[in-house]
Amino acid sequence: MARINKWFSLAIFLALPLVLSFVVWPQTAGADSSVGTWFHWAKVYSALAGALGFLALRFIPGLPDKKWALVFPPFILALNILETVTREFQYYSSNGLVDGQENT
Repeated sequence: MARINKWFSLAIFLALPLVLSFVVWPQTAGADSSVGTWFHWAKVYSALAGALGFLALRFIPGLPDKKWALVFPPFILALNILETVTREFQYYSSNGLVDGQENT
């Protein structure tokens, strides 16, 4: 459905994450959970930015013809790689600890 209908896509990739960001995720992905770190939040929102950016390229007429808009796909990919590399350096320097727990 999300590939066919832009309104369904916007509901799934914009409206639902907005609701979840304020209603559900603060209770389920807080600092005490295993997914309450900056990395998990950054990955979720950069993936959402990627999905919304590709939706814009697909559904906004004339946007794919703009050269500046075509920079978006490699930019979002580079951002995702940067997040992962940063997390790897953080993990490496933690002396076997991941999110405050010993990695066995």
